[in-house]
Amino acid sequence: MYLGDESMRMRRELLLILVINAGFSLFGGEPQPVHAGPIPSFMGLQPALGRDSSSAWGVSATGAQIGGDMGGTTVPYVWASRWSSDGSSEVLTDSSGRHLGWGGISSDGSTVAGVRIRTDNDQAFRWKEGIGITYLGDLQGGDFHSRAWGVSGDGNVVVGHSDSALSPGPAFYEAFRWTPQGGMMALGDLPGGFFHSSARAVSDDGNRVVGVSSSSQGTEAFLWRSNQGMIGLGDLAGGSFFSYAYGISPDGNYVVGNSTSASGSEAFRWSESEGMVGLGDLPGGAFSSIARDASFGGAVVVGSSLTNAGSAAFIWNAPEGMRELKSVLEVDFGLDLNGWTLIEATGVSADGTVIVGNGTHSGTSLGWVAVIPEPGVLSMLIVALPLVVSKFRRVRPECTLGIRA
Repeated sequence: MYLGDESMRMRRELLLILVINAGFSLFGGEPQPVHAGPIPSFMGLQPALGRDSSSAWGVSATGAQIGGDMGGTTVPYVWASRWSSDGSSEVLTDSSGRHLGWGGISSDGSTVAGVRIRTDNDQAFRWKEGIGITYLGDLQGGDFHSRAWGVSGDGNVVVGHSDSALSPGPAFYEAFRWTPQGGMMALGDLPGGFFHSSARAVSDDGNRVVGVSSSSQGTEAFLWRSNQGMIGLGDLAGGSFFSYAYGISPDGNYVVGNSTSASGSEAFRWSESEGMVGLGDLPGGAFSSIARDASFGGAVVVGSSLTNAGSAAFIWNAPEGMRELKSVLEVDFGLDLNGWTLIEATGVSADGTVIVGNGTHSGTSLGWVAVIPEPGVLSMLIVALPLVVSKFRRVRPECTLGIRA
């Protein structure tokens, strides 16, 4: 585990409490108890059982469980895995020892979905606590292949793609939505395309599904509603027509992905009220960014962007825009990430305080989990501190406010 200095964090939290309570006095209010949010931390997800690499692909609503997989150069397959926030892990497999790839984790952490990787055919699966692994079959009529990418909050809806009678050939699929009661249901595609679609994520209630489909305009992100069917989300202005939805907020109101804009390949956040809005990219390198997941209400978006050093994980919120996550962890919160390269952020908890992703540490490919305070806490401190310092200096000119290193 890679953590910053404990005493420094305690002093920062104490300073935050003093600043906010002093602010209440400054503006005539009563001091209030303050919760400064979780203690910042960073941890690599360690592989086990002879594997030498790990990947993180999703996180539960509270951040208590992380979904991913383990693999390695000496073991020619991967195991779907689940980590707890304390770093302990478990491998999810069936009685025959078949190897499994990862797709998604439910908000309650009880269910994972992914793909059983085989030489003859790949098949979507769902693993649920108390039940184990269920293979989901495929859509009838095509070459047998299916893969699960996302799972609802309680684990009772799984989404992904499968060969079907309508998909035009190998490597062309149709989006599906699976439930224990109804099995695998085809979602079709957008009008005017060559029938190729994939569902990538689903809202907590299971009623909204997002992904990508061919359409009359090209490759287009879609939103499927249980009462409306599939609609296209368009794309960002400028450049050739392209958009791809990778994630949806737990409440189902925000969709994230990437699209081609006038600047290049750009991460976006979409909502019914705002439409598709570009999120920019990180400084340096070619203009390129992808959004992978969003917290409740779309307040925090995570993904990756190109920099001069290569791909880098980002965190985005409305007050601060897009920032490189490693810099936020090191500079803003004093964490030690020596030897780490954070390549991409793939998931975020419902409240935006736990982020998971993939990177390398001293040359080894590892998943990771980062915990940060609630979004906006640092901004509140920056805004409030000059006011409080000014107040203190006005009342007690001989006093200075500072923290000894």
